[in-house]
Amino acid sequence: TQRYREWVRTELHVPIVRIAEQAYKSVEVLEPIPVPRLKELFREPPIGFQDWGFTPRGIFFSMWLSYRRGWDVVLKEWDNGDYSRLRPSNPFPVGMLYYIIESQTIVGAGKKEMLGFSQMDGAFGKAGVGRYEK
Repeated sequence: TQRYREWVRTELHVPIVRIAEQAYKSVEVLEPIPVPRLKELFREPPIGFQDWGFTPRGIFFSMWLSYRRGWDVVLKEWDNGDYSRLRPSNPFPVGMLYYIIESQTIVGAGKKEMLGFSQMDGAFGKAGVGRYEK
C-alpha cells in the first residue's frame, strides 16, 4: 500500500543508508573476533566460505551494503510504478548486530582492564556483567 511505501522511504530506508555509510567508513576498525567465538555465535560460516578462518572480517558489513543496495533497487522500481516487490530479496543481515556487540565487548574488556571501567559497563558499572560472558 501507499502507507507502507511511505514508511519504508521515511522510517526504514533512512537508517539503512546511514548504517551502510558508517559501515563503509568503519569496517577496518572492528576488533577481530576469534574464530572459536565466531563458531559459537554463528555455527556455520556464511555460504561460500569454507570456514570462519577464511571469512573476511567485513563479511557482515558486506551483507549490509548488499541489503541497502537491494532496497535502493526496490525504491527505484516503485518510482517507476512497479510495485511487484515489497522488499529486496536479500535477507536482513542480523549477524552484523551480533558481530558489533561482540566486538564492542572485546574492546570494552580491554578498556576495563586498562582504565578500570568502560562504556560497556553503563552508568552503574554493571550493565554488561554476565550478559555475554560464558
